[in-house]
Amino acid sequence: MKNFKIVFAFTFLRMIKRRGYKILTVVMALLFFAVPAGIMTAIEYAKSEKIPQEYSYNISEVYVCDKLEGTPADIGIITQDTPFSNIKFTPVENTENAKIFSGSDPRSLILVMETNDYGRVFNLIVPESTELTDGDTAAFSDFLSKNSTAIMLMKSDITLEQFSEMMKPTVIINSGEDGNGSAVFEIFEMIAPLIYTFLIYFLLIFYSQGVATSIVTEKSSKLMDTLLLSTKPTELILGKMLANSLAGILQFTVWVLSVIGGFATGTALVRWINPESNMSILSVFDMLSEVGGLFSVTVVIIAVLFTVSGFLLYCALSAIGGAISEKAEDLSANNVIFTGIMAVSFLAVIFTNPIYSGFPSPEIILYIPFTAILTVPVQILLGNISILQALISLLILIAVTAGMVVLAGKIYKAFALYKGKFPGIKKALEFLKSGKNNETHH
Repeated sequence: MKNFKIVFAFTFLRMIKRRGYKILTVVMALLFFAVPAGIMTAIEYAKSEKIPQEYSYNISEVYVCDKLEGTPADIGIITQDTPFSNIKFTPVENTENAKIFSGSDPRSLILVMETNDYGRVFNLIVPESTELTDGDTAAFSDFLSKNSTAIMLMKSDITLEQFSEMMKPTVIINSGEDGNGSAVFEIFEMIAPLIYTFLIYFLLIFYSQGVATSIVTEKSSKLMDTLLLSTKPTELILGKMLANSLAGILQFTVWVLSVIGGFATGTALVRWINPESNMSILSVFDMLSEVGGLFSVTVVIIAVLFTVSGFLLYCALSAIGGAISEKAEDLSANNVIFTGIMAVSFLAVIFTNPIYSGFPSPEIILYIPFTAILTVPVQILLGNISILQALISLLILIAVTAGMVVLAGKIYKAFALYKGKFPGIKKALEFLKSGKNNETHH
């Protein structure tokens, strides 16, 4: 294991000390932090600039001409505890009277509620002698638009108490036998598997190929000869796999923390600009915070172990492509095993998802290592599979990964001195059986 540690430390330090690795990590981390924080803040600031709160105090009175059927609406009720609470709402019989009354008050507006060929209309009229700005009328117009349903409810034959009860928000809970289910959790249960599958897929594509590239690079240098003399092939492959994986996971973790920090900062700034902000993404964060409390420590640990083991599985698969490649130009062709299995596994998981198929996912998906990594971690978190099922799948995954590491090591040793195109399956098997390649092809 001493030589394994040397290979691991050498490969890991060389990767993280690369100028490109450092620049990419830092630049992307700054972008992942600044973009969500900046966009959220800019959107909320623009909204506050467009309709400032102080505009509401410039409107002193609104003359309401209600031509709709039903009980006259007392709009003043829904302005309570809002920036429009100081406005006086005066009912008038017709538009002409409203224009006469508003002529003596340059800070008044006329609201005509009527129907036309297009349906129900709230017509906000600004008197000619007005001192109100466009912002004043825009603020009140926006308020009417958001509360039009409430105004129409007031016109029906319901009491004030009934109206207040109807306007209260409704929380929908869909509890199972354990009483822990919720509508929020059901939404999360639908979208989480797809998000996780896509995220892991691109993560594997982005980082796993680095193992093959590292192996091929050293094959073309004299360093390979030294490594083969002092290190077992399996130790060599495992050291490179873990080093590349750790460097990739470290970089990805920095980026994830940057994204979280960016959204957390953006949320804090939005709340600071407007404590009552209704920005949609804030509701998403509230939903995620509610769902987060449903996970136990045990299933989280299993999910993390499964993700790391699955990552190593695809790194081992990529290492096989690097082991049979003489130079970097051959890698794209020889790594077809990796890309093919990756693509088939991804499509199998996606198209057996209930959202696409309309049927429960087949259980075999959980026990095939190449598809299990794309689905088991999120399914154990959601409680859709038992801990025993996840552990059985994890043991299969670890066993297959270990086997592929050994296989990659043997292929690496057998093809270490091989020159030229891939010799074919039959010849390759002969190399593996003999454990060496005594022929040099050009």
